Amino acid sequence: MEEVNADDTSVNLYLEFMQKAIIMRTLNGIFNPVEYICQGSLFRRYDYNDNVIPNQDKFVGVRFKMPPAVDLTMQVDSIDLYFDKTGVFNLLIYRDNFKAPLAILNVFPEAYTQTRVYLTDVLLSHLGPDYGGSTLYVGYYQSELEAQGMHALDETDAVFARGFPFGYEYFSAAKIPSPINFERREISSTNLTYGMNMNTSVFRDHTHQIMAKPALFDNVIGLQMAAQIVEASLYNTRSNSTERQLKDQSTQIMAQLDLNGVAAISESPQTVGLKKQIDQELARLKKSFFPDPKARSYSLC
Repeated sequence: MEEVNADDTSVNLYLEFMQKAIIMRTLNGIFNPVEYICQGSLFRRYDYNDNVIPNQDKFVGVRFKMPPAVDLTMQVDSIDLYFDKTGVFNLLIYRDNFKAPLAILNVFPEAYTQTRVYLTDVLLSHLGPDYGGSTLYVGYYQSELEAQGMHALDETDAVFARGFPFGYEYFSAAKIPSPINFERREISSTNLTYGMNMNTSVFRDHTHQIMAKPALFDNVIGLQMAAQIVEASLYNTRSNSTERQLKDQSTQIMAQLDLNGVAAISESPQTVGLKKQIDQELARLKKSFFPDPKARSYSLC
């Protein structure tokens, strides 16, 4: 820290900033395999063959379901809307174990024109930071369309995508009038697309593991903090009484020894320095979260 007149508050802010940077460096050193898995739309439009879907006063849309994996997250990036009339209605997002909608979005589709709506923070995983459950519902109430004389267009020749690491299905469910909701115990699966195509992406997400085991990172964060302080002391450009004391050769040798495990002179003793300890701790943590696959034996008979 180069500020000459720094008070306690400034020093604490500096140390807090340094600690946050070290935490990010630690996490990046452990969770660094390939994060991106796949991306794609739920179906591909094959040809122009669009049929009007009659409104039946139901809640309709797409139900997503995630597998029981703690490090997998699906995100709905955007929705392509396709309707027979220009208008406005509410798009609602529900999660199992939550009766009220997580989000209500006003959307404005144009008649017979694909309208893309971009979403933010629409995520689904088996274990989230503040919820349990792995089902997400995205849809709308047909009564809103009926009031405007609007209908969804069903793309009957759509080719539905397969091979995603999550399940999905288009569905319809009876509407509960007051307060407005839908009957989740009686959901009907259907091949109708209800004027919506979801664009999704899937990636590795270690948030739950990190938040569930914070104590595992204490040692490596402390080691990295110590190494950072030693480096800052060795390469500080300020000149004052403390800095001049540090220039004493014996003090510098001890600092180099703490940091690297060996000093800058050949006759110095060798110990396990901070950098080596950090590497060992990162390797241990990485193996804890990503253990080597166990050997298996197979019988050929």
